[in-house]
Amino acid sequence: MIQQQGMDVESDSTAAIDLIIGEPPQNSPHTVLIKECKALMNITGCTLRHTLREGNKVTDRLANMGVEQEDRMVSLIILPDDIISLMEADMRGVAFEIV
Repeated sequence: MIQQQGMDVESDSTAAIDLIIGEPPQNSPHTVLIKECKALMNITGCTLRHTLREGNKVTDRLANMGVEQEDRMVSLIILPDDIISLMEADMRGVAFEIV
């Protein structure tokens, strides 16, 4: 098995991070999913950290696009222009106004 190192996973949900890093409640309907996330993190060596939603506009926009889709799965072969500009801003650390 090839193990990849150095991947950082960012989330603006402290609740999700706490569940994945800590021990999931035994009665949670998400226990299996949380355990799978932990296993994948161990296999890949990735890290999980918190980011503000305003500093992670690409993820926020992609999540909103997913909500707007009627199809269960959509693959983006070419990124929309607004995603590219948001990605560039995220990489530069451009500050956005908190709404």
